[in-house]
Amino acid sequence: MNTENDYIKFSDSMMPQNSIAVRIGLTILGIAIAVFVIGLVAYISIQEDRVKEEAVITAHYSLKETALNVEKYLVREQYNREGLPMNALLQDSMVIDSIRHIMDKMHPYHHSYNILLDNDGKYIICPDKSFEGKLTIFQRAETLNEPSLDSLGVRMTSGAEGMKEVSSGNHTSMAIYAPLGETGWSMAVVCPRLDVFASLADVFKYALLAFILGLIAMGISSFLAIRHFTSPLEQISSSATRIAQGDLNVTLPEIKVKDEMWHLRESFAYMQESLRKYIKELTETTANNERIKSELAIARKIQLDMIPKTFMHIPDYAGIEFYATLLPAKEVGGDLYDIFVYQDKICFIVGDVSGKGVPAAMYMAMTMRVFRIACRHHINSAEEIAEALGRTMAENNVSDMFITAFIGVLDMKTHQLGYCNAGHNLPMLVSPSGKCSYLKSETNIPLGILERFDYEGYTMDFPEGSKLLVYTDGLTEAENEERKLFGEDRLTSIMQKIGKSSPREIIESLNGYVKRFTDGTEQSDDLTILCISKVKNVNRIVLKNDMKEVARLKGFMRETSSMIGFSEDMLLSLNLAVEEAVVNVINYAYPEGVEGDIELCAYKTSDSVVFELKDQGIAFDPTKVGEADTTSDLDERQIGGLGIFLTKEMMDIVEYRRDGNTNILTMKKTIMS
Repeated sequence: MNTENDYIKFSDSMMPQNSIAVRIGLTILGIAIAVFVIGLVAYISIQEDRVKEEAVITAHYSLKETALNVEKYLVREQYNREGLPMNALLQDSMVIDSIRHIMDKMHPYHHSYNILLDNDGKYIICPDKSFEGKLTIFQRAETLNEPSLDSLGVRMTSGAEGMKEVSSGNHTSMAIYAPLGETGWSMAVVCPRLDVFASLADVFKYALLAFILGLIAMGISSFLAIRHFTSPLEQISSSATRIAQGDLNVTLPEIKVKDEMWHLRESFAYMQESLRKYIKELTETTANNERIKSELAIARKIQLDMIPKTFMHIPDYAGIEFYATLLPAKEVGGDLYDIFVYQDKICFIVGDVSGKGVPAAMYMAMTMRVFRIACRHHINSAEEIAEALGRTMAENNVSDMFITAFIGVLDMKTHQLGYCNAGHNLPMLVSPSGKCSYLKSETNIPLGILERFDYEGYTMDFPEGSKLLVYTDGLTEAENEERKLFGEDRLTSIMQKIGKSSPREIIESLNGYVKRFTDGTEQSDDLTILCISKVKNVNRIVLKNDMKEVARLKGFMRETSSMIGFSEDMLLSLNLAVEEAVVNVINYAYPEGVEGDIELCAYKTSDSVVFELKDQGIAFDPTKVGEADTTSDLDERQIGGLGIFLTKEMMDIVEYRRDGNTNILTMKKTIMS
């Protein structure tokens, strides 16, 4: 995930400009609207009660005045008609029309209307003249299914006075009612709510208009003010983006007022300066780390170059086969192995220096140098080599380092193995029968602890077919993810399977087993393995890259047949296969005009005869050459192809490897033991 690119993409995207100002402005507008709505609702609620009260008073006053005028009219009419009873008077249509005329003057609101009910609730006067004298208010309430109208009729016929809100369809009205003198009738003025609250609606309209205008003015002024105050924040954001892109010299905006924005600007300035210092220190540290890394890489190469990679300096006639690997856990490590041939003796050492890193590597290098010197002076005894090595390493050992080591001296003539174990892991001995056991020995102290210590050594026969596996604790103490150790039991079990293989195959297999066991877990310790194998006596011949030398091969093959013992027929086929391989090397290994040696060795393993052909010529793997076309004419065949084809056909195994600057072709033929 590229965080830097993600941030730049985010900062460069189409973000709204002054979004903070917009959000703050919208927040203020929202609060203003909420305050206005709440205030308006509260105002209307208060004013509604006041307006309703005023409407009731106004209508009630008009109603009382109208009722008084009607009563005066009835009294006057009764007088004019010589005391006509009131009931009879009210039956006169002219009287009703006069009362209607008087009531029509009662008009407190534009859409208000009047009703007059007799004591049974029958309409005497109402807006719909078809109801007059025919329909009661109760029947009308039932038809409209309006309980409020029925309740009004009950109150009016009972002679009460007051106000009642009634509904008719979707319209609500206020009915103010009062009895009409001694007639038993009741009159009411009905005022629609829309008329009653019309003045309040006008107030709301004007208030809303004023609020909208004020809101627009406030929004514009707030936005401009907020934008002015937040413009430094936009500049700081832009500067921060440039800082994130690597421009640490960008200029931050100046803020004179010491408020939160000033504090934010100072924080960015502090961050800017801190980043400058950090990057400067990081650059210096990176350069130093690269230098140290380069020096450690050189030190690793020097250290690995100190240990032997090839073992061609061991005489083939000794019948001894060596192979070893060292895998440091870090750039440099403290493990070591060395092999030194002197006066028909093969001296070897496998060691593990205490500690890690460069100090251990330096101690390891000094140990290898002292080991070779000690071998020259004490070649006949492994324990004397250990004493001399331990004494020298303990002198001036101010760092208190030490080294565990296994030292061996193998006599190439007597095949006796002398060894001394200085606090090291017990090596594993593989007998000719394939049985695996750990080599028992006295536990001596590690080298470098005491200047004077009598190391105890041992001597044993090292017969044909034997193998000795010497290793450091990086093998048995290798850990997997579950922190389980590879262990000696696992090593024994594996060696039971692969113990009859060659030293190279054994070590490569063990390294593979360890790699699979740890399964990606970081290597915690250096891993060194050395394997020594005693094979049959080796027959060896060195040839020049000259076709005249081919004649010497017949004598060499006769000697090999006598030494190993195989039939005449097999001798003929083996001689042809080996001769083809040698001729191929003579013709093509070295450039024209360059002289070079060709070394041929033959020895017997438990079930095979092995021929190893070595040269220091041009790297060439004959096993990768395609199959020869034996059906085509001789002059059309690929040069050298037939010889390689014959070698592959007559041998059971043909293998090639490049060891340093040496080509090694191994040819194996299975024989009856």
